[in-house]
Amino acid sequence: GARGRGAGHPRMAPVRELAGWGFYSKLCAACFLVGAAMEGFMIETGFYSKVAELEAQRLGEMGERQQHFEAMVNAPKRTD
Repeated sequence: GARGRGAGHPRMAPVRELAGWGFYSKLCAACFLVGAAMEGFMIETGFYSKVAELEAQRLGEMGERQQHFEAMVNAPKRTD
């Protein structure tokens, strides 16, 4: 009918009684706005550029370790 999908389902009754769909739609909108504000703050403060810099340093260090490991593995074996 006209009440919408799932509106007559018995398990949905507590949700309707608790606050109604208007409350949840406002809650979702508020959460979206808070998340968008957090993302904007992180972009404005340079958070992502700092994270990218740290990640690049970490990958560079891992590359050096990998090269050192490969040199050790491929080194000629001593036969005493």
